[in-house]
Amino acid sequence: MSLVVTDTSPINYLVQIGQVELLEKLFGTVIVPQTVVMELQRPQAPAKVRQWAANPPAWVDVRRFEGPKPDFSLDDGETEAIALAMHLQIKTVLMDERKGRRVASEQGLTTIGTLTLLELGDARGLLDYEPVLENLRATNFHAGEKLLTASLERVKAERARKASQN
Repeated sequence: MSLVVTDTSPINYLVQIGQVELLEKLFGTVIVPQTVVMELQRPQAPAKVRQWAANPPAWVDVRRFEGPKPDFSLDDGETEAIALAMHLQIKTVLMDERKGRRVASEQGLTTIGTLTLLELGDARGLLDYEPVLENLRATNFHAGEKLLTASLERVKAERARKASQN
């Protein structure tokens, strides 16, 4: 397992669909910037997300970025997640937003989005992708149908590959 830093959206959606423990199962400890915790506690966040952020589990390591924040022209959570990952020399950031993913990539970081996290969970037998995807669709998760279909096809292909090996 390797350390990761997360932005707001993956935690937000994983809490909403009851799959946030997947992060611990995949990565062990997850570093969450203080700014992200504050974003998860905003009044417009779902109640269960605010409750989770008010008392995060032991596998969450909340950190404040102390250095000068780079001007990436991103929101505070994305900026702090990227800056903290760079400062701590952690190579992977959990992030969904396209612009944030592009900036992270430009900084030499690998990004993993919510859909990929769910795909990894299915591949490792930690969840059943289809019903979890339906739960995700019931949130305000922003993804086009093309992206959702491609994700489902990757899961099916991985399952078929595994089945052919047995």
